[in-house]
Amino acid sequence: MPRRSFGTPLCGLKGRGMFYRIGWVILLLFAAVPWAVLFFMHDTRFDGLDRRAHQLLDDGKYLEAVDVWEKGLDVDPRSVRARVGIAVAYSYADRDDLAEKYFAEAVELGPKSPLAWHEYGLYKLRKDDLDGAEKAFKKTIEADPSWYGAHYHLGLVYEKRGMMELAKSEWVRELNANPAHAVAMLRLRKVTADEKLAKASGG
Repeated sequence: MPRRSFGTPLCGLKGRGMFYRIGWVILLLFAAVPWAVLFFMHDTRFDGLDRRAHQLLDDGKYLEAVDVWEKGLDVDPRSVRARVGIAVAYSYADRDDLAEKYFAEAVELGPKSPLAWHEYGLYKLRKDDLDGAEKAFKKTIEADPSWYGAHYHLGLVYEKRGMMELAKSEWVRELNANPAHAVAMLRLRKVTADEKLAKASGG
């Protein structure tokens, strides 16, 4: 008598094997539903906290925003986005020690996160740490070459260093990646016009 494989009918009636398999499929689906619901609730709860924290940040309530993002970390302890938010809020609250701490955690947990690196670069640029800003913006571009503002801000770093050809090159790259970036377009036009004017006047 041939050995039966898993899922074959346990009696000789045709069609029972199909119903047996369908039963297993239904059982697995019902088992998966609670996990899917929990995942959806987890994601929805974090997104709600994230939106609330961003609103508080926009309203200038930086430490309150930190508290909300901390609750986000209770929902998702490895969240890069929450750590970036906390770091930005602390930077606006002039708590550079804590800003550095959370930025460092964010880029460690998300070494390929363009969000983490770009926000870190903006923080470094505000602090006039050009080396740190350049590294962060290059990491942003490495993670996502079309990340909005990455090439533009790297161009600002080069402009501050007087490296205008590199600055203009980055602004062109920004416009190639994000044609709607009006600030990059205006900056490129202004610098180009200023150079032409200086050249025409013999400067």
